[in-house]
Amino acid sequence: MNDILAQLISLCAHGNAFLQGRQIYTQYFKENTTYRFCGNVEFRGYRETFFTRREVQIGTSPEEWFDYLKQCRCSALTLDFEYSADQSLVKDYKSAGFVGGGGRWAIKAFYPKDLDFWFPLWDSTDENAKDQKIWGVRYYSLDIMKVALGYSESLQQVREQLYRVLDQVSEFAQQHNLEPWGAIFQEALFTLSSKTPQEDYYYHDLLPPDVYSKEAEQVLFSAAKANVFGGMGSWNDMGFGDDKVSARYEELSSLLYDTIVKAIQVSVNSIRG
Repeated sequence: MNDILAQLISLCAHGNAFLQGRQIYTQYFKENTTYRFCGNVEFRGYRETFFTRREVQIGTSPEEWFDYLKQCRCSALTLDFEYSADQSLVKDYKSAGFVGGGGRWAIKAFYPKDLDFWFPLWDSTDENAKDQKIWGVRYYSLDIMKVALGYSESLQQVREQLYRVLDQVSEFAQQHNLEPWGAIFQEALFTLSSKTPQEDYYYHDLLPPDVYSKEAEQVLFSAAKANVFGGMGSWNDMGFGDDKVSARYEELSSLLYDTIVKAIQVSVNSIRG
């Protein structure tokens, strides 16, 4: 899982916990792993008058954004995803490892009379930073998401779907001696029944403690560990001499990507309500 998606998940999950009056880190921005390489994170929107539309700063930290949402009577946040409109040349699962590829993630905020979407923009602000905090992130409030996905399946149904897909892709990897992928998919399968699903995962604090169900934690971290889509050296960077094997690989890769997207959304959004 890349840094951008990991931070969106964490921000949405902790923001929802805050809006529900639950306890989160006193220094969330400084302590959460998804900000480890971020020197600054700010939130910006637009203020409109009859003749102008200008950009304004809303907050200079996630905590300030949480306060802003509460002041605006935001009732909930959801993590939303939109597939790329044109996948005729490159499918989303193949472009997921590149900037701007793989579809688009955003956080949707619900207010009494309307809603908006928050999109991140990452920029390298200090490549030589001694503390390795080389990134600056800006979240913009925009209303440009056209076909955000919603799922009717329950968390249990999505968990079963994820298990079936992981079982198939794990078997494929083992049949064709594709390591370390076989071991990675097996670990993702194990995570679906683990009592400590976040264990040994880099972004172990994606979710606030004692807020989500164990099932939601299992589904999210299983999907995160199975997210093998990237650039060179990733699951995407393979080829086969046999057309039938190649076709099966493409079929399973597409199915795995779609199921991971669904599992991430449904698990993160399961706090709502």
